[in-house]
Amino acid sequence: MKLTVLLAALLLPLSVSKAFATAAQSELAAAAEKSLMAIEGNDNASAGLQGRTKAAVIAAVRGAGCQPMEGTSVDCSHAIDYQAQRAAQTISQINAQWLSDLLKENQTLVDTFQGGATNLLGSIANLQSSRARDKFTPKAVKIVSYAHCGRAGTRVTCDTFDFDSIRRNLDGLKDLATEVAQAAAEQVVIQAAAKKIAAKVLDVKAAIAKQPSNARDPFNQKLAVVLQRAGCWAPDGSLDCSNSTPTAVETGLTNLDSLSQSLTQATASQNGAQTLAWRIIQDARDISAAVGRLPAKEFSAKDRRDLDFKIYAIFDKAGCKEVNGATDCSSTTDEKLQTAGDALAKLRQSLGLKADAAPVEMTLEEKFAGEAQDLKTGIAALVAPDVRQKLDEKLNHVLMGVACEVSGTDVNCLHAPAVKLANAESDLGGLRQALAQAQKDALKSQALGQTVLNEAKSLAGAIAQLDPNAQQRLNGELSPILTLANCRLTGAIVSCSPAPDVILRKADNELSALSKEVTKAQADAAATQALGKKVAGEAQSIAGAIAQLNQDAQRKLNGELSPILALANCRLTGASVSCLPAPEVVLQKADNELAALNTEVKQAADQALAKGPTPAPTVGNSASVGAVTGVVTFTCGGTTEVAREGSQIPVGCSINATRGNVTLTFATPNGPQSGTFNGGMFMVNQGSSGQPEISLVASKPAPLQP
Repeated sequence: MKLTVLLAALLLPLSVSKAFATAAQSELAAAAEKSLMAIEGNDNASAGLQGRTKAAVIAAVRGAGCQPMEGTSVDCSHAIDYQAQRAAQTISQINAQWLSDLLKENQTLVDTFQGGATNLLGSIANLQSSRARDKFTPKAVKIVSYAHCGRAGTRVTCDTFDFDSIRRNLDGLKDLATEVAQAAAEQVVIQAAAKKIAAKVLDVKAAIAKQPSNARDPFNQKLAVVLQRAGCWAPDGSLDCSNSTPTAVETGLTNLDSLSQSLTQATASQNGAQTLAWRIIQDARDISAAVGRLPAKEFSAKDRRDLDFKIYAIFDKAGCKEVNGATDCSSTTDEKLQTAGDALAKLRQSLGLKADAAPVEMTLEEKFAGEAQDLKTGIAALVAPDVRQKLDEKLNHVLMGVACEVSGTDVNCLHAPAVKLANAESDLGGLRQALAQAQKDALKSQALGQTVLNEAKSLAGAIAQLDPNAQQRLNGELSPILTLANCRLTGAIVSCSPAPDVILRKADNELSALSKEVTKAQADAAATQALGKKVAGEAQSIAGAIAQLNQDAQRKLNGELSPILALANCRLTGASVSCLPAPEVVLQKADNELAALNTEVKQAADQALAKGPTPAPTVGNSASVGAVTGVVTFTCGGTTEVAREGSQIPVGCSINATRGNVTLTFATPNGPQSGTFNGGMFMVNQGSSGQPEISLVASKPAPLQP
């Protein structure tokens, strides 16, 4: 049995959206409410974009005579149809612009965060200070994690749609980047000061080596304390200022200057002490010689023994010792030596001997031994082991030839023949020239080693910011160069030990060649990144355009878009596209396929525009089909068709809405009236009154007709 009811009274499984307002009023109100809900409910948009778009929607509906209500509700019951239709078109344009602006805003946000985080991690990796790296790296990793982004080395990717989290953490990222930049600037100051410290340390060590053996350890201890306070003392005893601060290294320079002055004063004092020691030793010899010339009756053998004992007692009290048959006063003080000199003068006077007014000069033996000892000290300070061994062997050969005694860097030539010493002077002169040249070469080698280290650090940092494939390839080329230069790569940190000049020059040349490859890889990466952004932008634009088409066109074109996105390592969620890095050849192919698909989408859009608006319904003849979801069919005269948006259904036909929803618009004497139906099968008719009549056929879901 058929049940005939008025459309307004249909309360069975068929449902009607609203009372019979005009179609234009209903469509405008629905479009405005849907748009406002989408704007207010989107957490991924900035407050500025939300505010501008919402204001544009409200301005459009007010211009059509609608009144915004509480929340997102809109009352368009007093709107004029043609103004409502125009406002609906305006809202459609606003929606499209909103989608476009939202996508651009979010893409800019992601690009800014990804680029900033990648640059930040690269800057942290390039910091020379391990303490600074350990301080900043966990902070950067935490910010990236809180933004729900991932990282591989120093490269950050944000495969996420949680744009709100990214936006919240962007300020923290910028603040941390400022801190890292400040730390990097401090590192530049520290490195400059470290070079000065290294040069001063070499001078100080050379000056310490010239001090007496008993004075070297105290000065070396003072030097260690200065370097520790300057933050430049590594556990292995090497010079490393990377974890210091600008204030500490500047203080270290000042303290090194003070230590250098102390050494200068000590050297001057030592020279004075040596001169005084030579004088009293010579005075003692003169006394012994003068007494030896006296007749035995005036000065007996017993007197001579007593005199020798007195002289020995004077020197013993002064702190001088007998070493290998020679008197050594290097460990005593000026005061004790002066006292010994006074005692010898009194002894001379008591013996009735005249004082020798002639100035005491350094003997040939003492002069030769001093020069040889200076050479020993200078050679021992050389860094290059082969050069150090070669010069030391030459010097030892010279000293053996003149019968000098050697113990470490101490040289004693008191028993060497004067003739041999005089002849060997030229050999010492040649060794002095060789040592000076070796010291110059050492400074050049040190500078070249620093250049290689800086180049290697720069390249390692640049490589760390490339994609994994490029990193593997270029690090594979960098590794043997570092091994050649006696360097080591740990993460993006490079450390080097001394190496021969010829090796360093070869490594420098190879690093220069590798630098060109890295520069090319950076350019290729930039081009690939730009192409990736282009592909993502094109895909986003196409996805947005497809979303504006009817459902059949959307299914067809999204089916073509999906494999292209998969090829380009992209993902489509709703109308939003996100992409991960992909090879350039793949992106180029995807770009070409997107260009072809874009042509199809434009053609589909043009065809939709050519069809024009939905045909108007006519009283007693037809109803216009509005929005359709799911599958809705209608049967007329034994022929079944699928209801499509924009088509018409003749009155008297049976409609199957058990598997979908359909909006129908009827022409009535009072103007267009619309209703949305679902959940049953029904027939539509219009009687002589012109009012729509709905005849329920079945309320349970029925199988779709063929």
